[in-house]
This record gives sequence, structure tokens and C-alpha cells, in this order.
Amino acid sequence: MNTNILQQVVTAYNESTRILHFRASEAVPVDEAVKIMALALDCKPHEGGYNDFKPNCLKKLPKHSQVTLAREGSVCVYVTTSTENINEEQLRVKLGADECDILNGFTIRVWWD
Repeated sequence: MNTNILQQVVTAYNESTRILHFRASEAVPVDEAVKIMALALDCKPHEGGYNDFKPNCLKKLPKHSQVTLAREGSVCVYVTTSTENINEEQLRVKLGADECDILNGFTIRVWWD
């Protein structure tokens, strides 16, 4: 596990050190992102995490995605994928997210409130 990213994310989500506008310094694979978010939110990956976000939902991202963990008030991730023609609305519903925006052909911003 990338301990540098883990430390960044834990700091951003910890109540006493929280950073409301944060983006990790590098992306990690989906499985690692799930583990890091579960640790940062002190929850089990398949259970509640932060509002409507559950870490396991990231496993529904397209294959071989890389995830940059972030926080924009609430949970946010930036997903880089090689998959083209992603339907924003379908992905938003699949992940249980509140917002899903394609920033360019291969980067997607997903946000949960």
C-alpha cells in the first residue's frame, strides 16, 4: 500500500486535521483506493463510510482505472481510465454518487454528498 497516499488521505478526512479541499499527490489502483478510504474513514469497505459513500463502490469503476483520492467538502475521486464512451449518468447511478463529470475523454470526477 502506498503509505504516503494513505497518510495524505487520513489527514484530509480526520476530524482534527481535516482538509476540505484536497487532492492526493498521485493516483492508486482501485483495490488500493478501497483499502485507503476504508482506513481513512474508519469503516469496513462494504459498510457506511462518509454520507452515501462506501469504499467498495469504487470496485464498480471501469477495469484498470487509476483513482486519485480527493475531498471537495465531501468524498471526491478523480478516475483515469482507458475506457472511452462512458455514460456519466449510468456511472453516477452505479456508484451511488451525487455528481459525475467527464473532464476529458479519460478523466472522470465523481463526488458524493
